Amino acid sequence: MSLLVVVVVAALVFFYVRATRRARLAWLQKLALPGRWLAEVPEASATAGADPVEELILKGEISGGDYIWLREDQSQQRGEWRVSGNNLELCRDGDASEMLDLHLFKPGQIGLEDKAGHRRIFH
Repeated sequence: MSLLVVVVVAALVFFYVRATRRARLAWLQKLALPGRWLAEVPEASATAGADPVEELILKGEISGGDYIWLREDQSQQRGEWRVSGNNLELCRDGDASEMLDLHLFKPGQIGLEDKAGHRRIFH
């Protein structure tokens, strides 16, 4: 009897893990992160015809790779990126990592929020 319980529990865990992995893969495919992401222009700048203030270039696979972040202050940040849960982890070359909350608004539009609460929307 106890062997039957162990087999049933193992089967349930197996199917749960498999379903969770499939759901994660579907979410990552919907995100389609690798590519060039442009920051949304603030409304005040949009009327003046300003260019996007930030650009995030993600290279690699659907869950990680290399990145280049061209910041609004004209600085450039490089390193490796990966998706960890609902976070985008950016590991700078030779520096500590930065965790950003990752939100999918709709295909082709994501939101990133840092620990200080600074939010950016990318297309």
